[in-house]
Amino acid sequence: MSQELNKYSKTITQDMTLPASQAMLYGIGLTEYDLKKAQVGIVSTGYDGNTCNMHLNALASEVKQAVWDQELVGWHGRHALFAREPRSDCRLH
Repeated sequence: MSQELNKYSKTITQDMTLPASQAMLYGIGLTEYDLKKAQVGIVSTGYDGNTCNMHLNALASEVKQAVWDQELVGWHGRHALFAREPRSDCRLH
């Protein structure tokens, strides 16, 4: 039995009643093929001015690339701005 990985992201990427959401994703370079993939949020608390965690942003970039290498869409943010459930607007949740 295969598990559907884009259970939540498809709400925004494949619902034809949300064209503005999809237009934003096309605008940043995603393709129609990418919109069928699950999306993974990668959050980093790295700060270049602190020797304890200054490496975290580079690590997050490596994780993002590994996510893309697995045929998923990876998003890297430096703050926890990712919603647990997808929304079609830009407010923080």
